Amino acid sequence: MNNELSRQQFNPAGFTTHSLIDREGNYWLATYNSGLFLCLNPGVKVIGLHSGLADEKVVSMHKFGDYIFAGHPLGRISYISLNRGHNNKADSFNLPVQRPEFNVISDFEQLSKNELLVATNNGFALIKKGPGAPSAWQKTFFLSDVGSIKDLFVSADTVFAISTRNLIVMSEYGNKRLSGFFYDSLRITAVEKNREGQVLLGTMNGLYINHSRSEGSIHRVFADSIKASGKYCCKK
Repeated sequence: MNNELSRQQFNPAGFTTHSLIDREGNYWLATYNSGLFLCLNPGVKVIGLHSGLADEKVVSMHKFGDYIFAGHPLGRISYISLNRGHNNKADSFNLPVQRPEFNVISDFEQLSKNELLVATNNGFALIKKGPGAPSAWQKTFFLSDVGSIKDLFVSADTVFAISTRNLIVMSEYGNKRLSGFFYDSLRITAVEKNREGQVLLGTMNGLYINHSRSEGSIHRVFADSIKASGKYCCKK
């Protein structure tokens, strides 16, 4: 964005929710009220309802294969092909769930070359790449009883996910082996893994390290005297 025209175009009315860079080096910006902004050089292209986007409220975004996926509040996912050049026409599909009005698409994580894990208000969905466009690919809901999923992190064959107060650990995800911990004193906001393999929990009370999957014991970084213990939940 190196000229006045670009600065005028790039003025989203809603707050930013996600950003990424595609294989061509183009910058994508997702907003909650103004759709997607594709930042080219020069200029900015707005992708909204007029471009086929299902909803201009974009909660999450991910690049999967040759597509950009955008998650919306009402259980809809928009997708844009990266093989159309500057023709950024969007299409969309609904996830198969009984109550789409309560099914925010909160996050995406790629599990393999052909599998995309979706976090929603109703648990997890798995999208498997197949022939044709993404609207024709196989979509499966599972673990719908774990509550609203806010954030995902994938490490090797293990998926870490958080709801408001739960840390959910799903190993061997193809077999849906699940365990987790409930922390009644913490409001969890993010999950990540450091170079030592420790699970870091971002919370409204500071940053914590989870030391043991079997015990759920954690301590707050820079304040070792402040500790919390988790109890098992949703073990299957």
